[in-house]
Amino acid sequence: MQNINECLLRNGHGPCQDTCENRWGSYNCGCEGLPGTRLAADGHSCEDDGECAKANGGCSHRCLSTLGRVFCLCPDGLRLGADWKTCEDIDECQNEDIAERCANGCENTFGSYRCLEGLPKPTIDDIEQPSTAEDDEEDDGASDTEDENDNDDDEEERTEAHNRLSENELPQESHQSAENAGSGSTDDDDGSGERDDDLENGSETTPDEPIPVDSSHAHRHHHGEDRFAPDSVNRRDETRDKVTDGEEHQEDDEDEEEEEEEEEEEDEVTAPGNVLGEMTTSKAETDRPKQTDYEHDNEHDSEKTNGRILEGLRLNPTTGHFEDINECEESDHGCDYCENQYGGYQCTCPDGFELADDGKHCEDVDECSTDGEDPDASDSICSHECHNTIGSFECRCPEAFHLNNDQRTCVRDFCQDLYENPNKTRCSHECIDEVGGFRCHCPEGYLLDEVDQKTCHSAYNCDENQRKRCEPGRCRKVGSSSGDYRCECPEGYVQNDHSCHDRDECLLGRHDCSHECHNTAGSYRCSCPVGLTLSADGKTCDDVDECADETNDLDGLCGDNECRNTYGSYKCVCPEGKAMDEYGICRQMDLCRKDNGGCSHICTFYNRETYCDCPDDMELAEDGKTCETTNICGLNNGGCSHTCDPDSEVVCLCPAGMVLGGNGRTCEDVNECHKNNGECSQSCLNFEGGYRCSCYEGYELEADRRTCVDQDECANARGGGCDHNCHNTAGSYHCTCHAGYKLAENARTCMDVNECEDNNGNCSHVCINLLGGHQCSCPKGLFLQENDRTCDFVDECELNNGGCSHGCHYEYGVVSCSCPKGFQLDGEHHKTCVDVDECSRRNGGCSHECLNTPGSYECHCPENYELRHDHHTCQDVDECTMENGNCSNICINLPGGHRCSCEIGYELADDQRTCVDVDECNDGSHDCSHHCVNVPGAYECECPEGFRLGRNRLSCEDVDECKMLPDQGGCEHHCINTIGSYHCGCEDGHRLAADNRTCSDVDECSDEVRRCTHDCLNTKGGFECSCPSGLRLDIDKVSCVDIDECRINNFNGGCSHICQNTEGSFQCRCPEGMLLGEDHATCNDIDECAVLNGGCSQLCINRDGGFRCGCHPGYSLMADGKACEVANPCALRNGGCQHYCSLKAGLPVCSCREGFVLNKTNQASCTDHNECLQSKDHNCQQRCVNLEGSYRCDCYTGYEKNDLGQCIDINECLSDNGGCASKAQCINTAGGSRCVCPVGFKLTQDRKNCAELKDNCKPFEAPRNADVRCTRSRHKTQLFYRSKCIITCKKGFKLHGPSVRHCNGTGEWDEGESICVPLACPRLPRPENGVILPVACTAGKIFANERCVLHCKPGFKPMSKRTAVCSLAQTWVPGDNLRCVPLDTPMVTAKPVTTTTTVAPVTIKPYIQCPPDIHEVLPLGQYTMKVRMERPTSNVDWHKYVDSHPPWGKQLEVELPAGETIVTFRARSPTSSVNDVCRVVIKIRERKPPTVVHCPESFEVQLERNEPSRSVFWTEPKFESVSEIKQLYKSNTPGQVLAAGLHYINYIATDADGLSANCNFRVVVKGELKLSEMFLQQSHYPVLLPDPPVEVMEPRRPHLATGGPRPAEMNRLENHESYLICPGKPPVRLDGNNYP
Repeated sequence: MQNINECLLRNGHGPCQDTCENRWGSYNCGCEGLPGTRLAADGHSCEDDGECAKANGGCSHRCLSTLGRVFCLCPDGLRLGADWKTCEDIDECQNEDIAERCANGCENTFGSYRCLEGLPKPTIDDIEQPSTAEDDEEDDGASDTEDENDNDDDEEERTEAHNRLSENELPQESHQSAENAGSGSTDDDDGSGERDDDLENGSETTPDEPIPVDSSHAHRHHHGEDRFAPDSVNRRDETRDKVTDGEEHQEDDEDEEEEEEEEEEEDEVTAPGNVLGEMTTSKAETDRPKQTDYEHDNEHDSEKTNGRILEGLRLNPTTGHFEDINECEESDHGCDYCENQYGGYQCTCPDGFELADDGKHCEDVDECSTDGEDPDASDSICSHECHNTIGSFECRCPEAFHLNNDQRTCVRDFCQDLYENPNKTRCSHECIDEVGGFRCHCPEGYLLDEVDQKTCHSAYNCDENQRKRCEPGRCRKVGSSSGDYRCECPEGYVQNDHSCHDRDECLLGRHDCSHECHNTAGSYRCSCPVGLTLSADGKTCDDVDECADETNDLDGLCGDNECRNTYGSYKCVCPEGKAMDEYGICRQMDLCRKDNGGCSHICTFYNRETYCDCPDDMELAEDGKTCETTNICGLNNGGCSHTCDPDSEVVCLCPAGMVLGGNGRTCEDVNECHKNNGECSQSCLNFEGGYRCSCYEGYELEADRRTCVDQDECANARGGGCDHNCHNTAGSYHCTCHAGYKLAENARTCMDVNECEDNNGNCSHVCINLLGGHQCSCPKGLFLQENDRTCDFVDECELNNGGCSHGCHYEYGVVSCSCPKGFQLDGEHHKTCVDVDECSRRNGGCSHECLNTPGSYECHCPENYELRHDHHTCQDVDECTMENGNCSNICINLPGGHRCSCEIGYELADDQRTCVDVDECNDGSHDCSHHCVNVPGAYECECPEGFRLGRNRLSCEDVDECKMLPDQGGCEHHCINTIGSYHCGCEDGHRLAADNRTCSDVDECSDEVRRCTHDCLNTKGGFECSCPSGLRLDIDKVSCVDIDECRINNFNGGCSHICQNTEGSFQCRCPEGMLLGEDHATCNDIDECAVLNGGCSQLCINRDGGFRCGCHPGYSLMADGKACEVANPCALRNGGCQHYCSLKAGLPVCSCREGFVLNKTNQASCTDHNECLQSKDHNCQQRCVNLEGSYRCDCYTGYEKNDLGQCIDINECLSDNGGCASKAQCINTAGGSRCVCPVGFKLTQDRKNCAELKDNCKPFEAPRNADVRCTRSRHKTQLFYRSKCIITCKKGFKLHGPSVRHCNGTGEWDEGESICVPLACPRLPRPENGVILPVACTAGKIFANERCVLHCKPGFKPMSKRTAVCSLAQTWVPGDNLRCVPLDTPMVTAKPVTTTTTVAPVTIKPYIQCPPDIHEVLPLGQYTMKVRMERPTSNVDWHKYVDSHPPWGKQLEVELPAGETIVTFRARSPTSSVNDVCRVVIKIRERKPPTVVHCPESFEVQLERNEPSRSVFWTEPKFESVSEIKQLYKSNTPGQVLAAGLHYINYIATDADGLSANCNFRVVVKGELKLSEMFLQQSHYPVLLPDPPVEVMEPRRPHLATGGPRPAEMNRLENHESYLICPGKPPVRLDGNNYP
């Protein structure tokens, strides 16, 4: 599922007014980009933050908050200061106009001003006098007129009359409104206290004196009004932007604005025909304070001339003032709507109407109409559809839209809008909000209706045939209207070809089996090899404890011995004191293994007794355990050169062939050659301790090593050392030479004969001696004639070209040679032309590679470069110029190469040359909102019907058919555009006719369509439902539901306790023990104790809603709960009990809390009860921990508690793989876990890590006196690595144990020990009255350097020596006379036998010993292989005196093909001609895997009734191999007990080369036939049976105790060993006695 970024729309704003933050599956709107705003309740738009509510926005007076901005306003007479927050006073007196108005002076006040006192007020009589025309010209005030016409009586009268008129005619309300405007004023002598009460206190000034008629009030507009005008805000914004220009400029600008406003307002307000001036009739101006300006033109004079009083005013005779006439009530004004004005009236219209042309009547304003110039003007009113109504208009939205809070803009419907608006059709199932609105979503198994896009239909309405094809899965339709379908397959199945097919998890490796996997229909099952059982998880194998299974076949195998279980098997363990021998029999343990039998040094166990012994230089003490140093031979061998015997008379002894010298310490050699020449036929060579026969030169020893025969020196590799010819003679040989040679003084080397010394070789001039001959030559200028001896003159260039290799020039008897270009004469003879290596000098001028050629040179370039025209410099080859570099589109040349590229919309194919189109529609890289159509190199977006591409050519925009089609698509009322289409709609309460175009009213209150449950009132285009009292309309606006007065506002209906709702009403109720008050709402408690003490005998305790009886101290309440009786003893100090005290038969009895028991010694105290001692006292599953008064259940290590408190096993494998290494598998066990390694690995000692079995055996150390040669082979199939070592003993020793040791699959050397023992000495006779240890001494199994010790019984002593040593000559030293004699027997000293010898040293003959022959196998896929040999051992220098044939033998490394190769090595004596020869045979053969001669076919076995399993036999496979079959793997063996089921039998034969062949077959063991199967077999229906096996053998396995012969099938295969390999176990070699 992919997240949709809703914020990508509207240039990153998405559906939000300001910022949009995308979330997974949703989005969040914010208003951070609009300071001073906050997110509105709809979660999308931004509204004003209401800064004015916080400290008045910092304004000193009024604060006006708009969207994101705050404006401070000031009352009239004040203006904003430099901080735009504080209102400052305006000094109006600085205004020239105001100063002119105040003739006697102007005094500024806070927020206003006042004119200083002038003339006395005029009287009413003065007003009746006509005024002069000069008043029309007075614009600046009457005071100026008085000053100018002070002496003119007429002027004075007119001025006084004008002032009186100003006082009486000025509308008082106009300049007294402190709430709407501040104004200038003059002192009022007659007081204005009556009007002061109506004014607000504050910064406004109460006018004390009427303002003259001709005074101007334009400044009021500047000072401000309560209503905020946008123009004034804009002007303030402009002024605010110019703050930096200085305050003085700001004041000048304000003055200019004031003057402009005064002129504009005067022009608007003043109208001819009225003395006071008519008020404007516009709606905006009626909201302003009612102000009048007085005209002083000719009309004023004409009114006075006609004698008329001011129109719209009349004189109040009581007050003497003019008052306004309400023409709207007293006259026939003719207006539809009349609004009285001071001194007049005006015709107005309510909102939504405007005055007709007659200025009297109102007509509806069609807000939705548009003029011809701006046909889209309606879009500014409604975002979609606009419907005009009488006096107003109504905005409507298309389908999936609704009106926003402004009631003009249509916004997309979201899921919440569907549920909040009952007129909206909801999604039938799930609704999801997206960027473009809501989307109906269907649950799994349903498809969305393609028409209404809201209803979900079942997707599983396939036909019967489709459902059957999908079994066992489910069939699901693809699309709500298409006939296609797909299969939804269950786990274990895969869909293919509209069907569900079983997935073979075992074959694909998608199983969790730790050992064996068997595929089943839709799943698989795991099984385990023998010795393991399947665990509870059904996946891993746990070990079978054969020792604990009393019903298995292993009972009694260990007999009286202990049976110990091992992983996958078991072993028998002997009792203490015994050990199991190689035959599996428990025998007495060697007691010397425990504390060395008490001996200090050597302990020998014999005949169930221990015997102590000492080293040669020590002697056993009297305790028979401790060794003491008393032997003189223990220090420096007693000074003896060879053997030291402290018991001997002479102490020092000599070996055979040597005699003791005169000093009695040193052994001297005996010369055996003095007697009969040592029986040698020629020479006898004596050496220390022996002698050796040798032959004269030219002879060699025969096999008896005494007789000499003639040696054919010419037959050896060097041919007797002769350079040319070798001729063998008796005892010798002689050499001859070829013609032209003669023998040197050594008679072997052939020397050249210098024929030029004899008569100059018959040459006329120059004789040149050659090897084996000579040649005549001539001096320069002469040439040899045909007789090859005489020299004569000739053109030397004609003879052999003068010796020149190329050009020859002969002149004056001188030959000069020349060379072509690129050659030069050699520096020595100047004859031969040798090539000039131009590349050796500055690389021949080549920029890269210079290749010298005979006579010239060539410059070469690296790959993808070519030579320039100068043939020296390399330039890059522009591969793109030729066939575009094999690029299908763009070829980009690079230094030394090129690469192909593609245009946008294409990408390189795998050949990196061809450009293939990028299908942006498939890889999701397109930005189409709906349909994407891939085109070569790009893609195009398409829209479904009813949509069109937007300007970005990516997004699909809905086509508004209502605007595009003529006459609104023929709709009578509304044309409603929908996403992708449109439909006609009707006004509310109307319905579409059959033509889906015209509308008719619906009588919703008729019985046919009546929806109201109670009262219904039909209206035009709708209806209204109403409910009787106590009921209210439900959210559907048609149903009446009861009003639960008890739950309204959590008021509980006003009830103090219980409020019970009733149909249409409710009533208050009280609980028992309380009474409802007179207000029928409050419950008052009934004091039951006030009446007869509540029936209590002693104390009555009243409670809210009830009471209880109590007793005085020492008394207790009786069973009736009212009467009191004397208290029990437990009431006093708890009866002495530590915990609980209760009465029993009137006596106190102590008891304890739960978890405690009474103290046995003190029945009043309690002690903790240990619940953990007995399982019945606790319910712990595993471990119980006692606590004070309780207990706690804990779990064993490896367990944890679940929510129910049960101990469940902790799966340690879930955390860090249970501590197992990465290659190891963690298998959870009960209370722990274990690590298991895959095949080819084994666990290390920490039981956590896996070590590869490859070469894992420790290096095999050669046994003592033995040589080892190891090779390595590999088992290809099982990945077990094998190494074998061949052990050979040195001369004089023989091998005991196996001669070949194998590194098996577990990384251990196979069992057994190989030792080299010397040839044994003669068996010693058994002594009387004693024993000789070890017992091998009397059995003839003592070898060189081993000794035998005599142990005599008490009362006896050794006759002479008690120790005898087996020498290298297999003789006993000092002798074999080991006997015990009584203690009183005198000692007899034996004299040693000595011989007289002399020393006669001779020259040692050289020898050489080759390593063992080499047998290798050619690796697969190779024709040759490299062979390395060990260097032969010799006593001469390897480099000087050792030769080989072939000569490459001395390199000890060669590459050889398959076959046999013999390498001969010869060692030569540096001083004589004696040689020694050895050879190495190298055999290399090709690898050939074993072949399967016979492999059984699969067969079946039918079990009898009540037979769970059976021993099954089969003929084992037969294998043949060119090499030895070294290992045979068997998964099962014949005769193995097999249970019902399918068993796979696997044989793998591996030869010595590591090549394998296998044989696989199946054994199907069928269980008992069911009745249905028997019926099928007995019925006439055919039964399909598998083909009969080739050979089925099911004999019963004979019991071993019968001694009967083993079946032929169990005989081992010939010529190879058989192994049984189990995972994680060492291979077990199978023979005739250890078949499992």
